[in-house]
Amino acid sequence: MAFCMNCGKELPEGAKFCSECGKATSVDFIANTSRKAEYVGSVRKCPSCGEELSGVVAVCPSCGYELNDIATPESLKEFIAKIENLDETISRENNADGGWSSWDSILKIIFVIANIVFVGIPIAVYLIVSFLGVNSTPKLSSAEKKKADLIENFTFPNDKDSITNAILFIKAKTAFLASGKVTKKTKYWMRVWSTKAEHLDNKAKIFFPNDRIVESAIEDIYINKNKIKTIAKRKMIVGFIILALVACLIYIPKVVDTIKEKREIEEKYNTTFEWPDGGYATQLPSPDTEFGEIDDNNDKRFSIDLYQVTPDMFKAYVEKCKDRGFTINMTENDDVFYAYNQNEMDLNIFYHKEEETMEIFLDAPEKVKSLRWPSGDLPSKLPKISDARGFITSNDSNYFCITIADISDEKFEEYVERCMDSGFTKEYTYDNGYFSAKNKQGNDLTVKKELFNKMSIRIELYEDAMWDD
Repeated sequence: MAFCMNCGKELPEGAKFCSECGKATSVDFIANTSRKAEYVGSVRKCPSCGEELSGVVAVCPSCGYELNDIATPESLKEFIAKIENLDETISRENNADGGWSSWDSILKIIFVIANIVFVGIPIAVYLIVSFLGVNSTPKLSSAEKKKADLIENFTFPNDKDSITNAILFIKAKTAFLASGKVTKKTKYWMRVWSTKAEHLDNKAKIFFPNDRIVESAIEDIYINKNKIKTIAKRKMIVGFIILALVACLIYIPKVVDTIKEKREIEEKYNTTFEWPDGGYATQLPSPDTEFGEIDDNNDKRFSIDLYQVTPDMFKAYVEKCKDRGFTINMTENDDVFYAYNQNEMDLNIFYHKEEETMEIFLDAPEKVKSLRWPSGDLPSKLPKISDARGFITSNDSNYFCITIADISDEKFEEYVERCMDSGFTKEYTYDNGYFSAKNKQGNDLTVKKELFNKMSIRIELYEDAMWDD
């Protein structure tokens, strides 16, 4: 590669004249791969970039090229030598800044998998945290600490050449940092170098103000510094965008579902019904609301969900149920009402104040019929009841449950005594229509006097709970 000796324009191979200034060239110069500084009492062109030079400078103000043929200020020589020695030590230490490039392959794989699983959240956090630490000091090695201390505290003489060339040297350093990858340490060293340049610029303004070379170099340093900041901000913005997109992916469907559910509830709460004129519903008073849905209306249960029911409406409906005879074994508070009537119908009402809804369940009693005492291991451990009427709700190898009708208090007590004679005397409880005991095999028996002259009998098998004789 060859350049014009007069204007610094790059010359195409074989050119005899410069296309920029018309200056004749020589083949010997074109063949030369290195450029030289041109002197006419002073340097006129930078041999690296072709920039026109004004005054005697040791470093090109445009590209930072060191002009070896010009006398470099001793203070700058000393500073550069120390910086180069420390840079060499730092390169040997290979002290990474903790970013992606410093991670081993396993950590990178884990990071990638985490981004897949958590839909990009880790990379977003990584970018944001990286920007938030823009003004923080990264972890430095001992050589890096010495370098930072040298840059901060090295004192240059107050003459024009020393200050100007030091600023030009710093410009070259910041240009190099701005051209590379932006990391925590890149941002840190940019901050250190630019701070040093500010101190030198303050000196220049005092001793030789309005110097074109200094002003141009300082402007370029700020451009490099802002370039680093811009890249860091872009990373942070990308991180926030990713987080926003993830949030949208996660929460927008939930918001849509919530809105949809709310609309469905609103539509549901405005659903009207007609109170049945047959079945078990005729045993209940009709409610004061027209909004609701009938869930069950068969020979076993009537149930309905009522909407737009105020607390006063709930209390008024409970009073109407009492007037209809639902006063047996009654339980009542602000939220529920339980009761039976003479027909053994089981009424359960639940009120939900926040939703202003009321649920009504009316269950028919189990049908009583003639029974033959069942066979099986568990029924055989109990005293039999002849000519029994009732119903069996469970009969398997682990649990047996039967309800017997037409049981007076005397018959209940008689049956409990028969159970005790059959061996159910371990840990027994007998009080006010309730008997509970175990036998030596560990079977758990409960006999209870129920409403409407009924008696429930339950026995369970516990193979691990054997009693010693």
